[in-house]
Order: sequence, then structure tokens, then C-alpha cells
Amino acid sequence: MILLRYLIALKFFMCVVVMLSLVLTLGCSKRSPDFSHSTKALELHFKNKTYLDEVMTISEKRHLLERTGFGAPLVSIKKLKGKTRRQGVQIIVDGLKGNSWNPPPSWVREVSPPYWARGDMEEPEKQKFNMARDREMGEFRLWWVKEMIETPSPQTERLVLFWHNHFVSTYPALDEQSTSLARQNLMFRRQGSGNFRLMLKEVIRDAAMLNYLDNDNNKRNAPNENLARELLELFTLGEGNYDEHTVKEAARALTGYRTNELRDLSFEISPWDQDRGLKNILGSWGFHDGDDLIDLILEQPSASEFITRKFWRHYVSEFQYNETEIQAISSLFRTSNYDIKTLLKATLQTPHFWDPKARGAIIKSPVDLIIGTIRTTGILPTTWRGIPGQLSMLNQNLFGQPNVAGWPGGGAWITPANLLNRHYVLNSLSAGGVINTNTRTDERIDNSEEKRLVVRLASEDYQGPPRFSVEAIGLDDKRIWSSELRSVKGGHDTQLNGRIPNPGQLPWYSEVFEFKHAPEEVKSVRVHFHNDAAGSSGDRNLFVDWVKVGRRAFLSSDGSQSSGCSPNNKSKSGNLYCAGFVDIKKHLHLEVAEETPEKEDTLIVGAIHLRWGNDPDGNDSWKDITIGLENVRLNERFWNALSLKFAIHPKDGYLLQLKSSGCNPKCLYKWPVSAWRNDQDSNRRTVVYPLHHVNHLENHWRQLKESDRLLVALLWRAFPEIVDEIRKGRRYREKRHFRNWEPHFERVISKIKKTKYSKFGRVEPMIIHPHKTEEGMMMSMMMGDSSNKPPLPNGRPSLKDASEYFESLKKSFPGVHLEEVLLAINNNSQNDLAKGYEALITNPIYQLK
Repeated sequence: MILLRYLIALKFFMCVVVMLSLVLTLGCSKRSPDFSHSTKALELHFKNKTYLDEVMTISEKRHLLERTGFGAPLVSIKKLKGKTRRQGVQIIVDGLKGNSWNPPPSWVREVSPPYWARGDMEEPEKQKFNMARDREMGEFRLWWVKEMIETPSPQTERLVLFWHNHFVSTYPALDEQSTSLARQNLMFRRQGSGNFRLMLKEVIRDAAMLNYLDNDNNKRNAPNENLARELLELFTLGEGNYDEHTVKEAARALTGYRTNELRDLSFEISPWDQDRGLKNILGSWGFHDGDDLIDLILEQPSASEFITRKFWRHYVSEFQYNETEIQAISSLFRTSNYDIKTLLKATLQTPHFWDPKARGAIIKSPVDLIIGTIRTTGILPTTWRGIPGQLSMLNQNLFGQPNVAGWPGGGAWITPANLLNRHYVLNSLSAGGVINTNTRTDERIDNSEEKRLVVRLASEDYQGPPRFSVEAIGLDDKRIWSSELRSVKGGHDTQLNGRIPNPGQLPWYSEVFEFKHAPEEVKSVRVHFHNDAAGSSGDRNLFVDWVKVGRRAFLSSDGSQSSGCSPNNKSKSGNLYCAGFVDIKKHLHLEVAEETPEKEDTLIVGAIHLRWGNDPDGNDSWKDITIGLENVRLNERFWNALSLKFAIHPKDGYLLQLKSSGCNPKCLYKWPVSAWRNDQDSNRRTVVYPLHHVNHLENHWRQLKESDRLLVALLWRAFPEIVDEIRKGRRYREKRHFRNWEPHFERVISKIKKTKYSKFGRVEPMIIHPHKTEEGMMMSMMMGDSSNKPPLPNGRPSLKDASEYFESLKKSFPGVHLEEVLLAINNNSQNDLAKGYEALITNPIYQLK
């Protein structure tokens, strides 16, 4: 008995100790330290550093601009006239922005496409959906390239590129989730020069990151360690600064963190998947979640040092390290509560950054090489649309890093094969064939002109570009117009650069023809590819996206191809790898918005998809089938997505269930007070409506607003139409157990008319009106096609050629040699100096910065 009392007392004592430890731990991890003196600490640290008060030379201005942005434009060098090193650094830091200079493509901020429905699509529909995402990703890549060329804040884009390669998420691994990756890029802009702690907390909620590292599959009973491991190893602490136990506990803290595809790829914590138990993370006991995990990680000294070292390699040197300076910067970064501007400013003010030995200590990345050259010289080549493909050929495919560790950089940029390709690219930038962006008459698409024919196309060139022509076929199936032969502009040279690995990197542009016929006279269009060619070193191919005649749009994905190698998938009919033509008969009207039937008290639904379901003949007590409705309209209300469950309960019979997490926007105007709430998340609500009266569920119905009652009643009444639609889908056909629902479907359908729901709405409860999402996206692209609009290097019209650049240099900086603004270190070759610009940018020294 005494022993028993002793054990009970000991257990009680241990519980008290644990609880006190938890209180102290949680208090520490939640408390925000006072960092009000961090700015003063930075200023004090560098206050008496006299080397910072020296006026910058031309070479130092180039050094500062090239390291913090892309290239060293003459206009930017001029703005630093008479500035000290300290002032120059301050100008760079003050110039950081949280937004892009040019607005991103409109689809990035619109509601995301129905990724959740893709699994139920038939293969041709799914292919078309995926191709649309490839187009979006290609458009966004080109947008970012144009932003880097044009922006007045290249230091912002430099940081975005840094974070893009630090927090890696790649398009090929995201199952075509273009929207989440584009939004992540905007998040790096918004958070990238702010607070590292806050950015980390946003990263673990980021849709692209959660998808890429499989955290949607990180569940309480089956933790997935991918995100936790990379968070520790690649994002914060570095290898060797944590153990396997920490990885497992960190993974538990991130359980339930997932993306809700129905709700516009928004972040949510799934309470039934979240592990809320005690965890020991880095020596701290507590009921830690993801935010606690970030706070605990950043308490480790190795966190600030890890990021500081990456900044050092990115901004100072890839192989020269000064441990004293790195430790001092790391301390300032940590003291500032991980303020990124403090880290950047301290890195740029360190003596080693200004030491001449640090010049030429970083190998230029492909982005540095191409974008930097364009910004430095102000010359935009005619091949600018192909820059994403050139970057990919040089192994810096934007949104396509080789793995989670990102592009390794350094010597990996200059392998023997890469050096040859870099030489080709530099030659293409230095040789003629530039475009003057001050005149765009042949580049502009004027949507106000009815009598114009516009073709959007791209090419892979081989020993010259493809030649093409266009025909318009009249109502009598006879040709009424034919264009002259033209050559595709700005194609990707396969002989020099290899094949384009991804269709999203094609250099699309729009070719404009004067067209005298009225659009309504055109029944179909044909685009011919005339001069196919191929060899062991390349291939010549033509790609047609669409043809626009006035306000009519003909999509190649709706056409048919006649050539020696027609694709098996008709949606790829515009990919002409052999000579021939694509014939497009179907068209869309661009000026007319898709009309939705106006039916009072009737559900108008774009599409219905089966999402999930268990076997009604199985052992589960709760049997349900989950169905998603796309683009739902009811009177003045609209839902992009509305998910519902039809279920079988052993006692309550057939039920219709709505969850707050299953609708976008919210399912109901007002949730009943009696709605079930999740014990762990009171914001999650569920309501259930039985087919027949059930006493304990009646309040879910009685407490509804009248308009919400109408919605529930119509969903029940539309059950026959919903079942008909899911039977047509891929999932229903391929999963055998769904057949076991048939007797239940028939039983429900036979009873609906005898329920209270039958008195709501019109005779026809639901109309299926397909909402052509992909066609709508294509129309939006055509109406606002900006792929033809060349970027302005540094926000100014492009110079004509190298001689114009040289004249600009002599005028702006008399007596300054070309090598001072082009090369990171002195060039001893008098031959190169005599040859001038072309020789300098093809000099091996130009590969360094």
C-alpha cells in the first residue's frame, strides 16, 4: 500500500513537472522578443567602417549593380554618381519592392481551375485541361522574363530568384498546378524582403510547397516526413544540425497541413489528420504545431548562420569565405528577428564584398548571362520570346529545377557542354537582328479592327525558320482568301539549342494579316506548314495555337491535322512536326460572354464530377459518396465549387451532407446554430438533411434561411440528374464498387417526390449548362494577348545595336573603357579591347561577376 501511494505521488509530481515545463516552453516559443534596437545595432556595427564612406568608382558601381540585380545598365550607373559605398547599399535596400512592376497574367488572381475534377475527366478532356495549364505556365515564365528585363527594381527580382531556388517547387512535379506556382512567385515578392520568420510560416502553408513535398499526405496515423526533412535540411538549419528524432517530431507538427482544391487552393488544417499530442522538438516539450516548429527552429544559432552563408555565396563569393564576417552578419540577422533587409544590408556592407578579390568570384547563372546582358546593353534581341527556352537549354529552366535542392550553381553552370551553349547564346545576343521596342506597328494586335486575321504560333527552327501560310474557307467550302508565305519570327533554334523539353516553353507570338472579308463569311481556317526539315543535329517544327478572324476564334485543339505524322490525340492537332496543315472548323465568339440560362429557383450547374465514395456493401457503418458540382448558380448566388455527400446511416437512413470546407464561397448564407462543429476546429461546420424526417436532425432544417432551404431542397430534388451525370464520368466507370450504389440510387429517386423537398423550386430543379472553362481562358488570352509586346530593357526603348550602346557609353561616361562596365576583373587581352563589344562578352571573363 505504501509503495502504491509512493508511485501515485511520484506520478503526480512528474505530471506537475511536465506541465510546468510545457508552460515555460510554450511561453518562450510564443513570446515575441524585443528587437527594437536591431536597426541601431546594424548601424552601430558599421558606423566607423571608413571604407564604406569612399565614393564608388565605375567598376564598384558595376559590381554593386550586377551582384544585387541583373547586369549593370548605364542609366543605373549614372544614378549612383558621387555616391559612397554606404549610400549605394542603402539605395539598393530602399529600392526593394513587394509587388511586381508589370501586373501578372489575369488568371493568377482569378479563381483556380477545377483541379479537383481532373480525376473524373475523360482522357481527351483531361489532356485539354493539362494543355491549358501548360499554356498558363509558359505565359507566366515569359511574364517573369519580361519583368526581369524591364523592372526598375532588379534587386527585387534577384531576391525572388534566390527564394525560388531556396524554397524549391517545380512545375513538372505539381501535376500541372500552374496557379499555385505562380502565386508562390508572387508570395516571394511580397515576403522576400520582409521577415524570414513570417515567410517560413507562409511557406508551410503554401499550396505549391505542400503539393511538391507531399504534405497533403502527412497524417496523424501515417506521418509523411518530406516537408519536415527539407524544412530542416535545406530551408533552415542545414545537414548535421538536427537528428532523425527531430525530423519525426517536426513531421508530427505539420500533420494536417494541406490544400483545399475546392476552395481556390486555400490552406487549411485538417483536424482529423492533425497530431495534437505532446512533441519534443529540439529539446522543447509542448503541443507544438507548424508555427511553433518554425519558432523553435529559429531559436537555433545554426538557422541564422545557414541563411547567412547562402546569402554570402549568392552575393559575395562562391568559394571565398571569411568566418569572422559571416558570424558577425549571422548575429546581426538573428538579433534583428530575422529581418531580411538587415541581412542583405549587412552582407553588402561587409569589407569582403568591396574587396577587389571578390570581383569575378561568382560564376554567372544563365539568367545573369541573358537577362544581365540585355539590361546592361539595353539591346533586346528579336529572339526574346525564346529566352525561357534558352534558359532551359542552359540548365536553368524557370520553375523546373532538377530536384528539391535546386540549381547547384557554381561550376555546374560551366560544364564543357554548357560552355559551348553559353557561347552560342552570347553570340545570338551580340550579333545583329535586334528589335527596336520604340516601334511596334507590326507587333501590335488591334482588337478594335474587325477585318484582321491573327495567328498565334511558335516554332522550332532548323537551318532556318518554318514557312507558313493561312487559308480562309467560305460557307460553300471553297477558299475565299489565302495569305502569302511568311516565316515564323523568333523561333527556338534546335541546331544550336536542342529541342524544347516542355511545350510550355515555346516562344509564342501573334502574326497579323490584313483580311478584307467579313468574319461571318468564314466557315473554317487552315494553317499550312510548307518547309519541314530535320537532321541529326536538329528539327524544324511549326506549332499553331489559334487563329482569330475578327471576333471569331478558331482553336487548333478543336481542329484536325493532315500531315505525315498526325498526332493520336486530336487536342494536339496544332503541333505540326511534319509538313501539312491543321484544319479548324469550330469557332468561338469572343465578344459574346457565355450566357447562363436565367431560371428562377433552379440550379444551373456547369459540370458534375464524382470525387470519392466507399462501397455501400462494405463493413463501414457510414457509407457515403462525394460529388462535386462546378460553377453552380441559384438565383443571385454563385459557387465556383460545391461539394456534397449522399450517405447511408444505419439508423437515420439516406442523408445529404454539406461541410463548410466543401464550398467556395460558403455553402450557406447562415449556418444553423445546431450545425455540428468539429471539436478541434469550431470554424468547421457540418449539416445533415435526411431524406425522411429524423427528430434529432430537424433543427438543421428549421434553422435555415429560406434561400438556404431552397438550395438543400433542390440538391435533393436534382438527385436523379446528379446520378445521371456521375454515371457518365471516368471514376464511376473505372471503380467497380460504385455499381453497388445503383439499388440505393433507384430507391432514393423513387422516394424523393414524397418528401418535404418536393414543394420547393420549379418543375425542373437543375439545368446542366457546361461552363467552358478552357475556352474561356483561351478567349481571355486572345483578347488581352501581350505575348507580342516586347519588354523595354530597364524601362526604356531598346537600342539598335552594339555601336549604339558604345556611343551611349561615350556620351554618358567620357573616357570610361567598355571593359569597366562589362567585365568583373581587368582584361589583359589587347586584342579583345581592339575588337570591342563582341569580343568582350564572349571573353571567358564575362562568364564571371
